[in-house]
Amino acid sequence: ASPQHFQGLFCADLHPEALTEAGVLFVTSIQRSRTVVLAIDTEKGQVMGEGNTGANESWSLIGAGGGALVASVSAPGRRPSVHIFRMSSALDPAFTRVHDPKYWAPVYEPSGSGEGEGGSSSDCTASVLATGSFESILLEPAGGSDTVLLVPHGGPHSAHIFAWNLQYEFLLRLGGYSLLLVNYRGSVGFGNDDLLSLPGHVGDHDVKDCMAALDAALAQRKALKKVGVMGGSHGGFLTLHLLGQHPDRFDVGVVRNPVTSIAGMVSATDIPDWCFVEALGVGRRPRALGPTAADLEGMLRASPIFHAGKVRAPTLWLLGKEDKRVRPLAAFDYIAALRSKDLKVKTVVFPKDSHPLNKPQTEFESFINIVWWLQKCL
Repeated sequence: ASPQHFQGLFCADLHPEALTEAGVLFVTSIQRSRTVVLAIDTEKGQVMGEGNTGANESWSLIGAGGGALVASVSAPGRRPSVHIFRMSSALDPAFTRVHDPKYWAPVYEPSGSGEGEGGSSSDCTASVLATGSFESILLEPAGGSDTVLLVPHGGPHSAHIFAWNLQYEFLLRLGGYSLLLVNYRGSVGFGNDDLLSLPGHVGDHDVKDCMAALDAALAQRKALKKVGVMGGSHGGFLTLHLLGQHPDRFDVGVVRNPVTSIAGMVSATDIPDWCFVEALGVGRRPRALGPTAADLEGMLRASPIFHAGKVRAPTLWLLGKEDKRVRPLAAFDYIAALRSKDLKVKTVVFPKDSHPLNKPQTEFESFINIVWWLQKCL
């Protein structure tokens, strides 16, 4: 869908008290590279209005009840604030006021951060770069940088959001790196056609989009000379693809529980359907039997390990020993292939973590290891 049109509903959860007696449901939905609060007429099946008008921030509904809605509002470099909307302010038939930030009263603002208006602060600037039908978010430290980290998101059907993110703030403020967050085709929030264009083409369309985004960013920011790539899960899958398919373009890589071989993953994961859909296309999984030899060949050709022999950059691997989704044994096979070529590799295994690697201690150790690795290799 074009940027001027409604992109579709992409909602992670619903609040039971966000449904009014008039049958209007309020939800958070991703619309391109930000989240907005939408009002939906459930009787007519219509979205009312165009979402919050704050183009340089993201709005997320975090609570509802007692005739009020509560939302968090943030942007890169600007920590979340909390705003409240009284239903009595929405008595107009179209509920259009819920889409206007001026009708939301602030109830909490973070202090002592030095943050400014418009999605930027004294420590970073943020902008959205359009490349074809998809977008990227470019985050830059205020002092400038000669290094950019390309960060494809996981999923692959998720999205980077124009919002505050702890890990990215850490890399911006402590590491001093620019970050290019790519919402390649297949990301949610960009319409159904773009979403469904990726299954059957992973490792191809998404890789090309990442390279197009990188080329566009480098053309606009001549000071960027060194390039790294970093991602987790499908973002790690793309990180390894980029390192293998374009070895002369990247100086370093960081992966977190990456998919290395879809062919090896399909019989050892809790989401085998993912392997069929993403590698082969929608509707390709057999009803009773497992993958055929042709299926496995297609999955292998769509996998990063197919290009492992061309990788030249040093890589940091962060793995959860208890990961049942993308089991670490497959990563060790890939790491062995890299070490057979005497490439620089560091592996950190978290013994009690699974796929998200989101325990507080694990997040802290991951941040430290990532910055240490980047400083060592760049």
